Amino acid sequence: MDPVYAAGKFYDTLLEIPGWEQLPLTVAAQRVQRSAFPNAYAQWESLADELLTALSAESTPPAGAADASGAGGLEQTYASANQRCEDRGVPADFTALPGADSGEVAVNVAASWIGTPYSWGGGSTSGPSEGFAQGAGIVGFDCSGLILHAWYQAAGIALPHSSAAIEAMSTPILASEARAGDILSFATAGGSRVSHDGLFDGRGGMIHAPRTGKTVEYVPDVLNDPYWSDVLISITRPPLPTGSSSTHDGPQAAGLVPWSLSGPRRTVAAW
Repeated sequence: MDPVYAAGKFYDTLLEIPGWEQLPLTVAAQRVQRSAFPNAYAQWESLADELLTALSAESTPPAGAADASGAGGLEQTYASANQRCEDRGVPADFTALPGADSGEVAVNVAASWIGTPYSWGGGSTSGPSEGFAQGAGIVGFDCSGLILHAWYQAAGIALPHSSAAIEAMSTPILASEARAGDILSFATAGGSRVSHDGLFDGRGGMIHAPRTGKTVEYVPDVLNDPYWSDVLISITRPPLPTGSSSTHDGPQAAGLVPWSLSGPRRTVAAW
């Protein structure tokens, strides 16, 4: 319960780990803490970087700017970082895709759950479900749970409940060839290991379940977003079942009612 003592013990142990300076943040923290859920550290990394920069004696503010290491600079930095964690706005004219192929149907399915809570371990082929650990008691989706649900409903594809496993079994796609339903894989936990994914909408945006405490959201212009473009590892396309076409092969493929974000959203109770 003593943060000074706790931090001191953490850093004392960290300094005993060979090469800790070169390790991704989540890996270094895991070797000290030995958590059951090491990737949970990643959600605080960007904010920690901002705070470290603000507090660092080595950071030099631009001419005429307030000293970033002072209280004013720290407050501004914290406010900036916190603002990026707020729910993103969605374009008013954002509407469903035509549903011409299974990829577009997958996007429509995923987008119909915008606003559904994030739940660690949540999500199945049939819809949102209760997660575990920090997702216990929360009915919703985690990132891979949302994708496996969307693609099963669109094309009957049974994807694994793992961002890394989904990426490994899918076909790499060039950014210039990306289309609706393709999967964007990210290394949000540092290094080159896939730790997060989202569904590309074919119009530049992404639908994903971001992290605990947030809801399924839409990120516009994701490939040019300063944060997401920097941690993007790959764009892949999941394999269709043997003998399947690219159109209308899943439970939701036939006759999805067009929707817009100004209309009523799906809810867990309505599923």
